[in-house]
Amino acid sequence: MDVVLAIDMSSSMSGENLAAARRAASTFANLLDLRAGRDRAAVVGFNNPALLAQPLTFNRVAVQASRCRTGDAGPDHRRPGAR
Repeated sequence: MDVVLAIDMSSSMSGENLAAARRAASTFANLLDLRAGRDRAAVVGFNNPALLAQPLTFNRVAVQASRCRTGDAGPDHRRPGAR
């Protein structure tokens, strides 16, 4: 199964709201079977524009790390209009 975690990065999602969204994303990612040939996950932060923080991967560490940096990944990860 391929799944994309979309995290709202708008100004309404600061402080505890954003922390709660990130905890929920982490909990969800831990439920996935991220071994090769099984589930893959990607992370997208959205505001304006969308930001592809992590392309689809089997790597749990990369998914966990990307949900922490959503909103501040480098320009090589930006995909305006990503869906």
